Amino acid sequence: MNFYLLKGFFFLALSLAILVACGTENAGIQAEDSSIESQALIDIVELEDGNFLVEGDMILSSEQTISSGVLAKSGAQSALFSSTALEWGANAVIEYYFVPANSSLGLTTMNARAKRDFVRALKDMSNGVAVNFKQVSSPGTHTVYVYTYSGEITPCMNTGATQGPDGCASLGKVSSSGYTNVLRFTASANHPASLVYRTFFHEMSHVLGFKHEQQRKDRDDSVTISASNLTDATNYGIDANGDYLGTNVFDMASIMLYYTVTPKSNIPVYLWRGVLPLQSSMDQRARKNLFGSETATNNTYYIKHSSGKYLCRSATGSSATITLNTTTSSLCVWNISSGVLNLQQNAAMSGIVLDHNYASTIRSTERTAQGFGIYFSYTSTNGFYLSIGGAGDRYQSKWIPMSNGADSLHIWNPLGICLGLNSTNSALQGYSCPEAMVRNYESTTPVMVSISGASVHWELYPTWSVSIPY
Repeated sequence: MNFYLLKGFFFLALSLAILVACGTENAGIQAEDSSIESQALIDIVELEDGNFLVEGDMILSSEQTISSGVLAKSGAQSALFSSTALEWGANAVIEYYFVPANSSLGLTTMNARAKRDFVRALKDMSNGVAVNFKQVSSPGTHTVYVYTYSGEITPCMNTGATQGPDGCASLGKVSSSGYTNVLRFTASANHPASLVYRTFFHEMSHVLGFKHEQQRKDRDDSVTISASNLTDATNYGIDANGDYLGTNVFDMASIMLYYTVTPKSNIPVYLWRGVLPLQSSMDQRARKNLFGSETATNNTYYIKHSSGKYLCRSATGSSATITLNTTTSSLCVWNISSGVLNLQQNAAMSGIVLDHNYASTIRSTERTAQGFGIYFSYTSTNGFYLSIGGAGDRYQSKWIPMSNGADSLHIWNPLGICLGLNSTNSALQGYSCPEAMVRNYESTTPVMVSISGASVHWELYPTWSVSIPY
């Protein structure tokens, strides 16, 4: 194994995770690691397959490494690739293909819950944005291959390493001969944060062309990364030239920010940073700036309990009540909106606040005569009920589906309640899920698993066809 240590201030930069245009990225592989401190940010390491691990989290071919000039550059220069292989273009339809299990390659089948989480992440990513996704059974030239490993993701590991990342992805549209667009995940119990909504959203954002928030040139104004990981502690290897998408604000809520970084003392410490499976409002804006905007559509799902019962409405209109049915109908279809985080408000409920206009909601597909939505709500006084326009409480109608480390979801409300059924599965019942229990969502052992019992286990089933662009 050969090691090439860059002595200068190199950093493959030019990108704010989600706030930098694809035209400035490269076509290498972006490997995710749950620990910033475990990465050798200035090294170039030759891997066994002949590719190069650059800065601990990108895999480049030998041709890419040479053509980028990273071995020759010094000082504050960036290594850039041509933009021609990186941009998907406006109104893109991005195909994806789940690679079948292959024991000789260490591949397994992604479980059904994870596939539904994957679809949900892509639906939220494309809603209101002029980019669409489509699942295919036969891959084409630019299809994104989705690999699931039974153990470690060996193509994204440094030689000699014992544990790899939760996921890795090609960066931008790969069109060079011999290369493919890829997403790689693992089903290993050592990586409970791999097959979850947030990781899917983060990695597919790389495929769209976005890099990490902490790769901004101005990151040192907002966050601290341990100098022990850096060759030169006075210059963190950042070299980017400004902002390409109309904002120069470091986004502490970005889904592209590693949650292990430490905010500077003069920056508000948002405890939910990098934890909730929600994008920030700036994440969404960046995709619209890059791909263009389009009319948002309903993200409609069936909400199924582990007992086999579906959450439904008794009738159409605002006079409906909540029912539990063993079969589906149009009254069991719910519109679950894309959720975003908002850092411009303060509340006792959370450091990163759920924006009352955009946070995740579960609402019916009908409207009242006045045009107001009919929301699935909760209060300690009224329990579970349907409200009109959120009934004036910005939190009671906000629900966040969160992976629980098992083959199901918890549906969490910021008031500190998880949706569940009683012991006989005959009525809705709330279970205590305070903020402190869900804060460490991406820890080695997700805290949400501590909410025991099948009574709080749910699944979301898309009501649309995934084989048609969505």
